[in-house]
Amino acid sequence: MRLRCRSPKGQHTLGSALLPASPLTLLLAEIQDATGIPPHLQSLRVGFPPKPIAETLSQDTNLRDAGISDGDTLVVEEASGAKVNDSGLRGLVAAATSTPPSKPPSSSSSASAAAAAAPGSEAGVPVAGGTLLVRQMPDDNSCLFRSIAYVLDREAAPSKLRKNAIRAAPQTYSEAVLGRSPKTYCDWIMKDGSWGGGIELAIFAEHYGFEIDSIDVSSLRVDRFGEGGNHSSRVFIFYTGIHYDAVALTPTPSAPAAFDQTTFDVLVDKNVADAAEQLAQAWNRAKKFTDLARFALRCGDCGQGLKGQNEAQAHAMSTGHSKFTEV
Repeated sequence: MRLRCRSPKGQHTLGSALLPASPLTLLLAEIQDATGIPPHLQSLRVGFPPKPIAETLSQDTNLRDAGISDGDTLVVEEASGAKVNDSGLRGLVAAATSTPPSKPPSSSSSASAAAAAAPGSEAGVPVAGGTLLVRQMPDDNSCLFRSIAYVLDREAAPSKLRKNAIRAAPQTYSEAVLGRSPKTYCDWIMKDGSWGGGIELAIFAEHYGFEIDSIDVSSLRVDRFGEGGNHSSRVFIFYTGIHYDAVALTPTPSAPAAFDQTTFDVLVDKNVADAAEQLAQAWNRAKKFTDLARFALRCGDCGQGLKGQNEAQAHAMSTGHSKFTEV
């Protein structure tokens, strides 16, 4: 079996030695090895929308009887002493039987979550295992770097990714590609106000060994960086003209961001790629992008007013200025 597991410690792949007839206890042991959460504190949900596994379990319960199938995504949380193990393991793990049941979410909060992720809406697109949605990054001129950090290296600061670009660019790209000398590029990309783009995405695809699919919300074009590198996994980000955001799969729209899945198998998770394009279409219908030909900018370094992407790029190239704000 091939099972995915999301926990506060990240994402895990489990079940390679399990069969549908394998005891549930073996899976619980694998989850403990991966997450450090003992079975009696595992709050386990499966399916779409994620639901607690069967309430009546025994030592003989196998994965099939528990409603767990090949390819499923499991969501596991650690239940504290004040919270129930709501995964239905009370009959399987005696240590959980003395813990009082938790209260289900109120109907109003459930309704709000459902409304926030209406099928095909800009708030999210339902897929197997949860809802695909956009995690919006701060508008601080480092949105591309923050987006890549979110989907590939959650602990990385934008400054670290800028340094990664510096290390790779001079060895990989010529002055003709960079649009400036490698030294000038390195000095420029380290400025907090310098925007990243296609060159940086190509660098990060090679550095992390992932295909990076950047979807332009305005044109709905998908640029696949690293596509020819035979990468087995990919990530998705949105480009809205002057801003980048991360795309993530969450178990439920109200789940903490710690449970987000951001990397996907290129061959297995084709439904996620389809959902990402549907989500971009919903954002396009909602006009959640900037018209690059007409939007107004002001240079934060000299105060000059500019119109459109081409003027901004020409100004940056001729002056070395990098701080632009939309007006």
